[in-house]
Amino acid sequence: MSTTSPDTGSGPPGSVSMRAAATWFIDRTTLPRHGDTVRFGQDFARCVAEL
Repeated sequence: MSTTSPDTGSGPPGSVSMRAAATWFIDRTTLPRHGDTVRFGQDFARCVAEL
């Protein structure tokens, strides 16, 4: 997901990568900034659609 790494155009990340990114996002001890949340949501929705 582009929130943790640049988009290289190599196709959608696998389910393991998506799970790791979601776990990282959920396990944060502080609330993320609004922009980070929006970008994460967009990236996650795009990855799910591509899978």
